[in-house]
Amino acid sequence: MSDRVNASGWLLRLARRLLYLWVRTSVFPERPAELGLDPARPVCYVLQDRHLSNLLVLVEESRRAGLPRAEAPIARGRQRLPRSFFFLNRHRDLASGEHSALLTALVRETVGEPNGSRQAVEDVQLVPVLILWGRAPDKQQSILKALFSETWRPPGAWRQLLAIVLHGRNVLVRYSAPISLRRLIPAGVSEEHARRKLSRVLRVHFHRQRQMAIGPDLSHRNTQIGAVLAGEGVRAAIASEAATRHIPLAAARLKAADFALEIASDYSYGAVRALELFLSWLWPRLYDGIELHHFDLVTRIAPGHEIVYVPCHRSHVDYLLLSYLIHRNGLTPPHIAAGANLKLPIVGALLRRCGAFFLRRS
Repeated sequence: MSDRVNASGWLLRLARRLLYLWVRTSVFPERPAELGLDPARPVCYVLQDRHLSNLLVLVEESRRAGLPRAEAPIARGRQRLPRSFFFLNRHRDLASGEHSALLTALVRETVGEPNGSRQAVEDVQLVPVLILWGRAPDKQQSILKALFSETWRPPGAWRQLLAIVLHGRNVLVRYSAPISLRRLIPAGVSEEHARRKLSRVLRVHFHRQRQMAIGPDLSHRNTQIGAVLAGEGVRAAIASEAATRHIPLAAARLKAADFALEIASDYSYGAVRALELFLSWLWPRLYDGIELHHFDLVTRIAPGHEIVYVPCHRSHVDYLLLSYLIHRNGLTPPHIAAGANLKLPIVGALLRRCGAFFLRRS
């Protein structure tokens, strides 16, 4: 969805009313005065992820709180921008570039201010707004709700739709204190440098807010993929691929990232919790009981060591049961080497989020 949308159009007003037949929110801070907004300066809201539902929530909650309207234009010096919000995260396939057009316009106007006239043009107050659909996974008692609770993975359109259905009664909206655009952009810097700095500051801010709300990023994949791609040998291979195939370096790097993602697990506590709930229901229906012996030895040697579990593998139940018991006894479930034949729709994604990584046999 583009941030060029007419947020005040009648279709969006209708969509907002329909959404709020279901949605219930908890808004922080509860009193808008606590934000410390300067009524004399324009406000621009920043949303992390590009979803129509997030925009509708922002528009409605700002209206209810008596805050500046997100759909209102920004008049600032020579600028008149059509709206007062932008999305920080951009889709890869957008032709309009890496950064929001509104963010780019704000930065360009600020960078272009002569040193002597920087105070003559109104500063802009950037207000990051975090919107979370659902509670932390460790508090969920429903398998579906655990699967589609908030995680560190940016949600796609279908996942977001399911999150609305499952978590629409429990939406958290957190307005952050305003950030001065002018203070973030010192005089004399280039437009590109200023744009990248602003994006970096906002991403760090959202990361901290999300961590405070749902806990730290439990997936190792985000850091592992970056570390692999940053390796000297991989960077050399990417450069060679780009030169050989006459493609941009960014395209070659994206291809390398796709290869890494294919063989990486994508550990998600929400998926692990959902599988635990399902297996807790399943085991009593399959077995008279489960006996576990000598796990205290594993607990003693686990700190400071890498453990390789070797089940007898009489069936797929073995590694499910092993992972279940390890998790129930307070340790992280193991990453499991799985054949590429198990990389099936839905099943493969669930296994990957529970720690599986897929290997080709040929």
